[in-house]
Amino acid sequence: GLFATRSFLTNFSPGLDRRAEAHNSSSISDQLDNGFGKYESVGQYLTAVWQLQGPEKEYLGELRLFGTGTAVWGGNGELDLDQQPTISVSLSDEGRNEERVTFSVSRVETSTLEKPVGELIVFLPPMPRNEIVGQLILDGVENRVVLQRLGSYEGEYEGDSIELEIEETTFALRNVPSGRTLVVRLSPNRSSQPIGQLSTTANDLRILSCDPSIDRDRYKAASFEGKLELLGGAWCQINSVQAGVQNGFILGRYLLPKTQ
Repeated sequence: GLFATRSFLTNFSPGLDRRAEAHNSSSISDQLDNGFGKYESVGQYLTAVWQLQGPEKEYLGELRLFGTGTAVWGGNGELDLDQQPTISVSLSDEGRNEERVTFSVSRVETSTLEKPVGELIVFLPPMPRNEIVGQLILDGVENRVVLQRLGSYEGEYEGDSIELEIEETTFALRNVPSGRTLVVRLSPNRSSQPIGQLSTTANDLRILSCDPSIDRDRYKAASFEGKLELLGGAWCQINSVQAGVQNGFILGRYLLPKTQ
């Protein structure tokens, strides 16, 4: 082959062969693509606390965005613009596609009164990143902005974490190849100690909690696809009498809600 050709080896070092890395990258892309175009869970990806910066990295405010499936999208936060007092704003969904998400921006004047002031367009990168670009339009003035991820955000619900007590009290499995088993782990990470296995026929799974937590009301209000999206971004602690597993963790992307 080519490696047997001396002139080829002179110009190409086998140590620079990155085919394995390219294969792994394509596998990640396949895993993240669920038909939305880019992410396994674009709503879960954007559900976070983001710092808003101007073109020169100047601080413009902080926003808390959330998204759940095809229904509930929005956010809230504070804008700190030049020569203006800090204003509280709320954001609501104005449409999205594979390239961008558009939020309408309203100024919160009282607990019951909001005044539309513009919109925020978030441009989705090819893969999830902690820094993404956007366009903030306020009172007709367009500003290029950068959103920098500061941390996780639970969404609209601001109370204590509630266990996922929902109508679909049991779950089956999905995304597990036929003839394979799913490892259940002691804690919510892939390197954690295995404590059991689930077969593809397991259908009595009960969720105790998820990490990050999933708001019960948001889950109830979501469509079936929205429920899958919420579960897809979390590790969930489960019990299964069939498999003899208690208080073990699996990725939510393997859980299939069972309708009554």
